Amino acid sequence: MPEDFFDYNQKVEQKDDLDFDNLIQCLHCKRPIPQDAINCYYCGKPVDLNKKSKWVYMVVFLAVIILLSYLIFF
Repeated sequence: MPEDFFDYNQKVEQKDDLDFDNLIQCLHCKRPIPQDAINCYYCGKPVDLNKKSKWVYMVVFLAVIILLSYLIFF
């Protein structure tokens, strides 16, 4: 391709859709990030505030198993 095919001097400004007025703490590194961010800017880990930890599911699962075993055997 010829060099003049691409205009390297042209700058394209992309609008940043993130809201930097509403900041929250990253769950991993505790630094402020926009509320609607998908990944943390600092540590790079995904930010999912609606996601429960695995231990919460394990505790609920164990509680259900204990309750069911109590109802069956007593």
